[in-house]
Amino acid sequence: EFRRVLFRSNQLKIHFKKGDIALILSASGNSKNLIKAAKWIKSKKGQVLSIIGFDGGKIKKLSDNCIHFKCDKTEYGPIEDIHLIINHIFAHWFQKKLSKIKHK
Repeated sequence: EFRRVLFRSNQLKIHFKKGDIALILSASGNSKNLIKAAKWIKSKKGQVLSIIGFDGGKIKKLSDNCIHFKCDKTEYGPIEDIHLIINHIFAHWFQKKLSKIKHK
């Protein structure tokens, strides 16, 4: 767990620019690594957009904007399905953007 938190935080520190917006996807909103990342982003004048489930957890309170799908704490399926759909949308969008850059 510690290495994973440290690794993700280091990636964030390398690529973050003041004013960036981070998108956080979490079922519970209580993942330690995501809470740590959200706090760091806020301390560096960034914004946090979250898409969360259950009761929203700590991430809900740290978010500048959030889309909250309230559901029972045992219902991972619906929120994970929403996260997958969002991941596919972004993957498709990035793929299109990269293909346009390649063909210039």
